[in-house]
Amino acid sequence: MSAIFLDPLFFGGLFNPDIKANKNTFLNLGQTSPAPPPPPPPPSPVPSNSPVLENIPYYNPDTTLFISFNVSSVQGTAPITYTLAWGTGTLPDQAVLTVTGNDYTTYITGLTPDTTYSFQLTMTNAYGVDIGIVYDFHTGSAPPPPPPSDPSGPPTTPILLGPTTASITVTFDVAGITGTAPLVFSALYGTVAQGPINPVEADFLQDTLYEATAIDLLPNTAYVFRSKVLSAVGMYLSAQSEPFTTLE
Repeated sequence: MSAIFLDPLFFGGLFNPDIKANKNTFLNLGQTSPAPPPPPPPPSPVPSNSPVLENIPYYNPDTTLFISFNVSSVQGTAPITYTLAWGTGTLPDQAVLTVTGNDYTTYITGLTPDTTYSFQLTMTNAYGVDIGIVYDFHTGSAPPPPPPSDPSGPPTTPILLGPTTASITVTFDVAGITGTAPLVFSALYGTVAQGPINPVEADFLQDTLYEATAIDLLPNTAYVFRSKVLSAVGMYLSAQSEPFTTLE
């Protein structure tokens, strides 16, 4: 008489409610299970290949430095935060930069003329920090003081001589104004909304007084004026006048 082998796992599955309820487990007994998914890649390293900082020399005034760099060779898991630090000797000042794209340019203002400043770029992501090389850049020399003003100053603010329904005449004083000849005096006018933008010639009145008349104006409308002096070298404008209104 031959022995009969009963598979306890098979018959246990018939009566074990946990196994019986899981039809997939029951039906797949004896079959090969699918391979598990590959593990996720290890975290990327901290940022590396710090970009080279460059100063743009033709934008190097006495109190400003323009800093440029390219991040195309930087490695590391995004997002990467770029922080620029600077100072003389130490690096007490710093700013977080918003870098979009590969090329980035920033500028640092309020520096001292003819002074060497150190700059350093730090890159940070979720896995670490990369501290870049310290670079030295020199601000330009302070510019020479400006020459004396030419002309020496503006005429006085225009005052009203008389309005009509379509014109306004103003006068201003040019006493004490010097400059490189010829000195040309005129006025500007416009509505209150426009401001004084329209030119009008001024004529000598008497002593050091000049007058200017704006014509073709709207009735019952307020206008403002400024006086102007122009020399061969420069220009001066007076303060804006109070509004003058044409007649109805």
